[in-house]
Amino acid sequence: MNVLYCAYGEAGHLVFDKLLLNIDNSDSIFCITYDTSENINLLDQLKYHKTRYSLLPITEKSLVDEINDFSPDIIISIYYRHLISESILNLADMGGINLHPSLLPKYRGTFSCPWAIINGEKVTGITYHYMNEKFDDGNIIFQKSVNILKNDTAYTLYNKLINIAVNNFDKVYDLVLNKRYKGSPQNGQSTYYPRQLPYGGFIDENWSLDKIERFIRAMNWPNRPYAKLSYNDKEIEIKNMEQYLSIIKE
Repeated sequence: MNVLYCAYGEAGHLVFDKLLLNIDNSDSIFCITYDTSENINLLDQLKYHKTRYSLLPITEKSLVDEINDFSPDIIISIYYRHLISESILNLADMGGINLHPSLLPKYRGTFSCPWAIINGEKVTGITYHYMNEKFDDGNIIFQKSVNILKNDTAYTLYNKLINIAVNNFDKVYDLVLNKRYKGSPQNGQSTYYPRQLPYGGFIDENWSLDKIERFIRAMNWPNRPYAKLSYNDKEIEIKNMEQYLSIIKE
């Protein structure tokens, strides 16, 4: 079984460990990924296991040629940052499966954790689904939900979802590879969010205090900018609600 593994970040790194337990050897994996500081753990794994990989950016033709040479049976996408084209999906007899950090069809696209918090959702989750030529659109293989707590930030929620995804990967692999499960169509109203920082990262003082508090938590991520407030011709980073309230009461 040859697996084309399109992956990125901590989720890609942790699921790779699970994938290795389900295949004969690392020679059966070809990884497409990214050369970034956030991806260092996955890159180190690939080098340690001597797994074949290519780094983006790369032309579509070169990518197709490499994948065709590898002859994948299936494509597994874990937090991959690009839409996998139909021409690439067609190179794998069993098509492709993708991990998405929401309960599809809600929160297709990107920044699903921050948006779920901003919008006041009580529950979110993860979805493994088959891929087609559209973003996050194919049949659902597996879903699992998790409660969003009042103190959750985008970062804590992101890590909860990764843990759920990793812990259930073996089940998904068995459903797809061994049982040939076809999945079920996505039902309900879909929502989509593009790869843009929510509201440009800025607090709107016209929002309710509840929404402002949720937005501050949604923008809380280590080593990234906090929520910003334009106040008295200054841009102020807001780390928590207490700081916001103290500023506007001045």
